[in-house]
Amino acid sequence: MVKAKRGVFAFFVMAVAVITEGLNPTVLSWLQFRSVEEVHTMGGDAPISFCNVLFMASLIVGLTLVASDYRQVKQDVRTLTPRVGWIFLANAFLANFLAQVAFFYALDYLGVIPVTLMLTLVLPVSSLMSRHFLAEALPNWFWSSFLLILVGITLTVLPNETVYNGAMNDPMLGQTNIVLGYFWASVAVISFSISAVTSRKLALEGLSSSTVAGLGTLFAALLFGAYVVVFFGVEHFVYLKLWWVVGVIGIYSFTLSVGNEWSQQAINEYFSVVTIGLFDMLSVVVAIVAAWLILGTPLTVNLVSGAAVVIAGVLLSQATQIREHFAAQP
Repeated sequence: MVKAKRGVFAFFVMAVAVITEGLNPTVLSWLQFRSVEEVHTMGGDAPISFCNVLFMASLIVGLTLVASDYRQVKQDVRTLTPRVGWIFLANAFLANFLAQVAFFYALDYLGVIPVTLMLTLVLPVSSLMSRHFLAEALPNWFWSSFLLILVGITLTVLPNETVYNGAMNDPMLGQTNIVLGYFWASVAVISFSISAVTSRKLALEGLSSSTVAGLGTLFAALLFGAYVVVFFGVEHFVYLKLWWVVGVIGIYSFTLSVGNEWSQQAINEYFSVVTIGLFDMLSVVVAIVAAWLILGTPLTVNLVSGAAVVIAGVLLSQATQIREHFAAQP
């Protein structure tokens, strides 16, 4: 239930949700860039990678969520049926592992801003999947908003080659990066969209968000850890510098990962779904500004205009809800 009174703390929680969501891709990219310079290398591979960064983040987030609602998680596990268990594993693999891997590779090839805009496709794609698998109605203005999002993304593709990693110094490498980047971004969009449907299905089956998100991220942590050991070896963890583990990975895990999970759940107590959706658009702006200030990503006219069109498309998809929300206000 949404609380009637909202004070400074409620808007502080909303600010935390928006900022942590927007900063996540920029900080993850910055970690990867700095890792080559700041840690030991073995055979040309830096011990810091998306695997051990996301392993640490998934482990901390999972343990935090499970511990915060342990009794409910324990009850959910006891009543879990084999059918629901397979849906849970598929959801965890898609949302917490595959989507995260694809997200990282897309960031590595494209950069923060193109990936951030591509991920807005999760909203219309998951709506189409929900209509097909859950028989849920499409929102009003769906196709118009979908078209606007596609147009906005298209505006940012070819004319902005300087935005993409590698395109400035090597045009051929830049074109290759663009193709690979949009491939991985598409994998992330599809994975997040399917997991949105499976998460909804799990909720209908009575599983709590602590169980779905908490145990799901712990499952992903096991996969990330196994990936590191199999493909890089145990030394990928052994040779990490202590200050990096505690000061960088730990700070990233607690401030961005745990902070975002906590704030995303907390804002539901103070704001309606429509209000949360409106504020959530600010995370796109935060991501763009952070990429410009921290990573030096150039802001071209068509990039900014494309982002504006994408945001307009997302807002249009919520037009009916927004109108009804404000019409109901006294």
